[in-house]
Amino acid sequence: MKSVGGLILAVVGVTLAGLILPPSAYADARYVKSFPAQGSNVGAGTKIVSMVFSERLNQQGSSITVIGPDGSRADQGDSRVDSDNPYGQSMRASLKSGLRPGKYTVKWTTVSAVDGHTLSDSFSFTMTPFLTSEPAPGAELKGIPSMVKIGFGERLNPTGSSITVTGDDGARVDQGDASVEGDQMTMHVFLKPGLKGGKFFVKWTVVSAETGDVITDSYGFYAVRWQPAPAPPTPLESAGVPTASSRPAILPKSGGLPIALPLGAGSTFIVAGLVLRKLVPQR
Repeated sequence: MKSVGGLILAVVGVTLAGLILPPSAYADARYVKSFPAQGSNVGAGTKIVSMVFSERLNQQGSSITVIGPDGSRADQGDSRVDSDNPYGQSMRASLKSGLRPGKYTVKWTTVSAVDGHTLSDSFSFTMTPFLTSEPAPGAELKGIPSMVKIGFGERLNPTGSSITVTGDDGARVDQGDASVEGDQMTMHVFLKPGLKGGKFFVKWTVVSAETGDVITDSYGFYAVRWQPAPAPPTPLESAGVPTASSRPAILPKSGGLPIALPLGAGSTFIVAGLVLRKLVPQR
């Protein structure tokens, strides 16, 4: 009976410990989020891999390794606990320059600074040759742009490379004239005139001139029709006094001074002549 009672007490003790102790007392430093995110597409300008974990990390034993599409190492071997994070829960590694498009695998290992537990796992993201665009992804514009222009990190094959732009209703709003420019690293397409404002979606497909890889991605931007604000009224106009800009001009049919000027002058001379004739005695 004593052994049974002791077993019961042990079970109760373990249960109470699990209820009383905070999760950080027994949990591992698990993946919370990252940049690039799992399964995301990022541009060729991506410079780092940054990760956030559920616990404070021990620099000794915690690491990030990035493997490129050809199996070679793509990071610079400088993974470290991020000093910018006051809680010591993030880690980063720098990427090499000139990385080719494709799928990259991030392998990470964490050593918890709380309980010393070690945990390892991995995730992947895809690097595209996309570098810059006009309009930029997520931009909010006053005025409808005349074209969409995208710059890439490597030479493109004009055959198979394309850009299409659609509006809110899914209808195509570009003119279907997408082309690769002379530098072979920039592509543009003109938009139809007279477009209404709203959300626009850009879908691009590029074929690498070097590897033949085909990569497709998309982004959106928002634009509204721009109208200049009317000029504020002058102080005289605010007081209800007609000004030169508000009075209609009396113009001659063809050139010269306004008709009202010679007519007014002639009328003045006629009236003056009549008055003098009455005042001066006749002989």
